[in-house]
Amino acid sequence: MTKIQLRETLNQYIKTGKLSGGLGLPTSTDYWDTYLDSALDLVTLDLAKIIPESFIVAENITLVADQNNYTLTAAWLQVWDFQKNVTGDNPVPITYLGVHERAGNEYVGQTDPEPWGWYYMGETICFVPTPSAAKTNYAKIFVIAKDAVTIPTAGPTYIPAIAQRLIPLKAAVFVALANGNNMASSYEVMYRQMLSSVEKVLSSRVQGQPRFLTGSQRNFGSTVENKDPYWD
Repeated sequence: MTKIQLRETLNQYIKTGKLSGGLGLPTSTDYWDTYLDSALDLVTLDLAKIIPESFIVAENITLVADQNNYTLTAAWLQVWDFQKNVTGDNPVPITYLGVHERAGNEYVGQTDPEPWGWYYMGETICFVPTPSAAKTNYAKIFVIAKDAVTIPTAGPTYIPAIAQRLIPLKAAVFVALANGNNMASSYEVMYRQMLSSVEKVLSSRVQGQPRFLTGSQRNFGSTVENKDPYWD
């Protein structure tokens, strides 16, 4: 859905809920876009724990001698995997360390041509030990990315088309809550029902082979966890 289509859909939800006529809501697109952009963030967080594969983007990291910190191009929510990417070698995972674990794993000034570990500070990825030599595309990092702060004109980048109507529904919840309208709970029920349907189909997109939980990878939550009983 394009940005204009998202606005129009939100407007239709609001009219159906008899919000716009009685409350004299502004007609400016800036007003509606504020709610749509906020809804985009929450929809992304809801979907990323259900269909993380839809949000995965990969980026190669080239080592620079004596530099251990690198900023990724994409805005990211989680690191899904971080692999050594040397030609002729297996794509072995690079070990994650918490900042507090550095003390037992490297000494100040330590360098190595092939760092084996990493940690992060804010949006910055840091290697352990510091690379001692430049290596082109030494590592490949897979991250759960997010859309831009504001919805692009062409519509969301990562959210599948079938799930994009969640955005104006969540925005309608915000508008109703902000204006003291009792339709907020109805919009939320509609949102949860659509989200549940999206989860049932898109969380198992590969049907030709059995899929199982693997390793210790952990995302925002697991689809096997108990759901909120309030919405059951």
